[in-house]
Amino acid sequence: MNKPSNALIFTAGTGHYSLAKAISEVLKEQNFDVKLEIVSSKILNAYTPIYMLFPSLNAFPYKLSEYNKSKKLLSVVTNKIYASKIEKLIKQNKPKLIVSTWYLDTLVLDSLSKKYDFLYYNLITDPRTFSKFCYSPIAHNLCFDKLTALQIPAELTKSSFDNLLPVGWFVREAFEEKYDQKLVRQKLDIPKNNLTILVTAGSVGTNFILKILPTFLQYSNPLTVIFSCGNNKSLKAILDNTIRFHKHLPRSKHVILKTLTFTNDLHKYMQAADLVIGKAGPNQIFEAIATRTPYFAITHIAGQESGNLDMIREFNIGMVEENLIKANLLLRKILNQPNVLKQYSKPINTLARHNQRSKKLFSEHLSKQLDGLIAK
Repeated sequence: MNKPSNALIFTAGTGHYSLAKAISEVLKEQNFDVKLEIVSSKILNAYTPIYMLFPSLNAFPYKLSEYNKSKKLLSVVTNKIYASKIEKLIKQNKPKLIVSTWYLDTLVLDSLSKKYDFLYYNLITDPRTFSKFCYSPIAHNLCFDKLTALQIPAELTKSSFDNLLPVGWFVREAFEEKYDQKLVRQKLDIPKNNLTILVTAGSVGTNFILKILPTFLQYSNPLTVIFSCGNNKSLKAILDNTIRFHKHLPRSKHVILKTLTFTNDLHKYMQAADLVIGKAGPNQIFEAIATRTPYFAITHIAGQESGNLDMIREFNIGMVEENLIKANLLLRKILNQPNVLKQYSKPINTLARHNQRSKKLFSEHLSKQLDGLIAK
């Protein structure tokens, strides 16, 4: 067997990390020794309050990203802060391949790719709402589908789509594996015949999932609800206190409410669920689809996730309702008539199959590029 080549994946500690893990599965099959690197975490720390508490405020900075001067300015700043750290990792590891799933790293790698010799891929990490920050004029850009590619302005691609590869969405193998739902529920200590709902706040943990809590507290039929709070400890504390109070109510007899901190086994809870409710982040949506579970979006980060709401409707893979009152009314309808969820089964299967091709298409393209390097 040939000695493995080194590969670096630059990513962030949010949903981008899940994408990086999925990409690493492909690279390991290609005999790469893969390292995942999180370099720009401090900027993410500043972004956390917006994610958790004020998602609508993101509309303003996202609007600024439409201007070319904004990208140039951000590129100068990120190169000044992170270029030396990223360059040090390149010198240490001597990678044959670098993949970026985080646009701040992409801005630095675009500059360093002129100095170092490595095969370079960049993920456009929004399937519908395009930001100029996410596109690399130098790398091979992996995007969700042709519609994503068509959103990229011609002045960025210089009227050429040669470096744009519509491959689908990368999802970790754990989410795509076949499963027996009743067996999964048994292992997770979930009543096998209960209607089961997973409410997920994302890796950081948005407080906006609390908006549908009233409906669960008022429900009295058999039901299991699991709240995945991510890394938001205060959100978990609020829910745990509410659950303790709820247990004393007469109507709570048949309703089971549970909370989770950040878990690497989220795929198991999606497999156990009849419905996933949460923020319209692309990874959460596509991971739910991979487990063949419909998605109900009740909030989103303005700007970058706005197109995801339309995408849910476009592919008919679930529901969208962000209004507090209307979201609770729709949830109540689902609880009383769970058969309404069956309408999403066929389109979910279609989209899941589309995304299952992503690793194969990437692997085939990567093999051709590697063969080309050997030929040189």
